[in-house]
Amino acid sequence: MRQVLSNYCAKNKLPESRTLKLSREMNSTFADDTINTFTWQQVQWHWWVILQVCLAIVGFFGNSIVIIIYAMKNRLDRATSFFIRALAVADLITSVNFLPRRIALSTPDSLNGHLYCKLVASNFLLWLSIVAAIFTLTTISVERYIAVVHPIKYRIYFSKTLQPKIVVACIWLTSFVINSHSFFVTYRDPKTGACLVGYQPPYLQMVFGTLVFVIEFFLPVVIMITTQLITIDRLLKQAKLTKGARTTTINQTKGDLANSQMMRTRRKVLKMLFVVIVTFIICWTPDQVAFLLFNFNYFKAVDFLGTDLYHILVSVAFVNSCANPFIYAASNSQFRASFRRIFYCKREIQPLVSVTVDT
Repeated sequence: MRQVLSNYCAKNKLPESRTLKLSREMNSTFADDTINTFTWQQVQWHWWVILQVCLAIVGFFGNSIVIIIYAMKNRLDRATSFFIRALAVADLITSVNFLPRRIALSTPDSLNGHLYCKLVASNFLLWLSIVAAIFTLTTISVERYIAVVHPIKYRIYFSKTLQPKIVVACIWLTSFVINSHSFFVTYRDPKTGACLVGYQPPYLQMVFGTLVFVIEFFLPVVIMITTQLITIDRLLKQAKLTKGARTTTINQTKGDLANSQMMRTRRKVLKMLFVVIVTFIICWTPDQVAFLLFNFNYFKAVDFLGTDLYHILVSVAFVNSCANPFIYAASNSQFRASFRRIFYCKREIQPLVSVTVDT
C-alpha cells in the first residue's frame, strides 16, 4: 500500500499523523455511544491549508478552461487533443479532491464508517486521478513518439475516434486496480473508531512502497524521457532532410508546403509536451524520493510529518495539477486567442492548429 509523503494522512489512510496519535490516546475517553458516531476535527487554517485551497482553486478553473477550449469546435477526433483534454479532466478531479476538509477522529461501526476509512480518509479518488493523470501524460508522450517515428502504425492505432477513448478508459481502469490494494490494508479501529492502516507482516510497507514508486513514477518518467529523446532526434533528422531538399529546387509544391507546416506543428507540440513533462518531473521527484526513503525507514514519521518541509513537498507536488493550463497559454498562441474569446463571449473559436494537424 502506498505511503506517499505528498499526503501521508490520506494515502496512508490516516487523517493526519498527529490526529491518529490523538485518536489512539483518546481510546479510554470514547464512550460506546461516541465511537458509534462520527467525531469531527474541523479544518485548521494553517498556512499550508490556505496554500492548498489556492492551488485547488487555480487547478479547478485552469483545467476547466482547458476542457472548454478543447471542446468548443475543436477536432476532438485527433488523438493528441483528446488526450490533452483527458489530462485536464484528471487534473481537475485532483484539484477538487485536494481541497481541505474536516477530519473524522472517530467513525461509527457501520457501513458508512468503514466506507469513510477506505474511500474518504484514504483519499482514494485523489490518488485515482493523480495516477490517471500520470499515465495519461505518459500516453501522450508515447502517442507523439509513434506519430513521428512510426507514422504508419500511428494511422492504425489512433486514426479512429473510438481508439483514444478506449485508451483513456483503460488508463482509468488500470489506475483503479493499482489503487484498490489500499482497500485491503485500511481498516477502522474497533476501539477508537479511527481510520488506520496496517501491514502484516511489516516488511510489506517496503514492498508496496517500492512497487508504487516504480509503477507510478519511475517507469512513467523513464518512458516519457526515452520517447521524447527519440522523437526529438527523429524530428531533427527530418528537419535536416527537408532543409537539404529545399536547396535542390526553387519551386515548392503544395505537398512540400503541407509537409513543412506539419513539421513545424509537430515541433510546437513537442516543445509544449517537453515543458509539461519537465514540470511534472520537477514537481513530483522530491516528494517521491522522500516517499521511498520514508518507506525504507530512513527517517521517522514523527520527525518529518507535519513539518514545514513536509508541507512544502506536498505543495510543490500538487502544483503540477494546476501548471499545465499556464504552459499551454505560454506556448500556444491559438490557446491564448481561444481563452480571450471565451471571456469576450465571441461566437467563433479558432481550432488549436498546433495540436490538431493530421499526422
